[in-house]
Amino acid sequence: MTVCCNPINAGVDSMAIPIQLAGPHMADYSSLNMHPVGLGQIPFQHSPIQPSMLANSASIDTCTSIVHSLMCHRQGGESEQFAKRAIESLVKKLKDKRDELDSLVTAITTSGSRPSKCVTIQRTLDGRLQVAGRKGFPHVIYAKIWRWPDLHKNELRHAKFCQYAFDLKCDSVCVNPYHYERVVSQGPSSSDISGSNLVHHVTPPMLLEGKELDRVECMQQGPQQMQ
Repeated sequence: MTVCCNPINAGVDSMAIPIQLAGPHMADYSSLNMHPVGLGQIPFQHSPIQPSMLANSASIDTCTSIVHSLMCHRQGGESEQFAKRAIESLVKKLKDKRDELDSLVTAITTSGSRPSKCVTIQRTLDGRLQVAGRKGFPHVIYAKIWRWPDLHKNELRHAKFCQYAFDLKCDSVCVNPYHYERVVSQGPSSSDISGSNLVHHVTPPMLLEGKELDRVECMQQGPQQMQ
């Protein structure tokens, strides 16, 4: 039987060259990825879709869906654009750590009502994470996005069960917002301010009825008015 093969070299005439195959070689078309064709025709070359191509496509779709789901739970502490960039960056870092990505989704979508593991990223040299041209501590960034919009960087304390908390100085940093607690410094209460025995020390000079008093100590006992 005759099989036509198109020459590869550019200097050879483009007309197909017949090749004689005989005996057991007649059954080897599958290995050559060729079919018997007529004179002057170009043999068909198979281009099968690799499983990895489908896996990569599915992975991209999955990451996009996860980002969209997590965006729905943001608290508005950052702009939508910044929050999306930060979440996309985090999901990308976790795509090869499926358990931690699942823990993040569980923690955020259930508002911490279900236990979740540490969600870790690599610690940088200065400890800060850069997102959209801005730098900040990673655990603070994600805590602001998903829990406390008005959070300050010194108001976080890690939970006892967190193994990779920022303050532990590990090579990896946990950014699970539900592995941290907010600690807000309390100012003096209203009862302390309105106490009957509160003493005010006034050090600057005061003018009272045209006379200068260098140091005046006013004892406030109840809601009394100065005469």
